[in-house]
Amino acid sequence: MNQSIALVLCALTAVILTGCDFELDGDIKVAQTLTLKNDKNKAVTMVPGAYKTEVEYKKKKNRLELDLKVNGKKQEFLFALPAGFEFPKKGGSFVIPAQVSGQPLDFGGHLTVAESDSEEMSGYESCSYQTYGWTCDDRGNCYYGSITQSGSQEVHYYYHYTTYDLDAALLPSGQSTHMATVAGVKRESEKVYTYYGECR
Repeated sequence: MNQSIALVLCALTAVILTGCDFELDGDIKVAQTLTLKNDKNKAVTMVPGAYKTEVEYKKKKNRLELDLKVNGKKQEFLFALPAGFEFPKKGGSFVIPAQVSGQPLDFGGHLTVAESDSEEMSGYESCSYQTYGWTCDDRGNCYYGSITQSGSQEVHYYYHYTTYDLDAALLPSGQSTHMATVAGVKRESEKVYTYYGECR
């Protein structure tokens, strides 16, 4: 019987895509000294240089977060989102204005999404099936019922690949000069089954 069941296998470059949220590990490259407010509403200054960061979009909390270490201390910077904001997980641009986010800088950029499929493949995988018969326990009590058996079955499948490429920046409101760039890449593979043979 033909089926098309997608089993998501996370083969990511430190990225997870779950439900309505989006998480991506990347880098912030600060070109000019800048200041952001952390989650405790304290000003944190970042000097020019490269910082490892995690970008998180949390729909239920209606915010985007940048998590990184500054001077060896983990910092969390929160950006409140405009009403109706949707992160472009299928690709597209976004802008979070400073007057909405609660941060002194605008945050905006573009997410590019590329998809491809492998050739269809086939093989055998383990499975289980039910039979009926007599079984007895250690005390000699026997009964007739279903018995789970281990087996194997032929399967046909292919891999669907998705690459997410984030190119964003922090910049003064209304200006085009980037004070810092934010970039990261996520790769995801999805195993899609197109056929299941009989389990035996």
